[in-house]
Amino acid sequence: MPATRPPAARRWPVVGPDVRDPRLHVAAVVVSLQVLGQTLLHFDVSIAQILLALATSAILELGITMWRHHVIAWPASALLTGNGVAFVLRVPGTRHGDWGACAAPGSSWPSRLCRCSRST
Repeated sequence: MPATRPPAARRWPVVGPDVRDPRLHVAAVVVSLQVLGQTLLHFDVSIAQILLALATSAILELGITMWRHHVIAWPASALLTGNGVAFVLRVPGTRHGDWGACAAPGSSWPSRLCRCSRST
């Protein structure tokens, strides 16, 4: 009798990024703007806030793509969306150079999500 796989054991194909995908080129420009904003332009957004926006959008896109298409795909659109959200939605009171802050001084709810804010 041939061995059969149980129905729960499903193969998930992995689709990586394509070098010709224009979203990768746009993402490179946006990441360059984020780096310039953190180093030279003094953006008042922390690296933790940027990473939180990127991770949230990437996890959502991976989950939706896995659910709808049964594929693990590179979340190129999510990385663009996460960077755009990080540019626009900033926590008021975040100071330049406070790269680990998830919450501005005096705020309560973001610090419950991420316990990395400094009290200085």
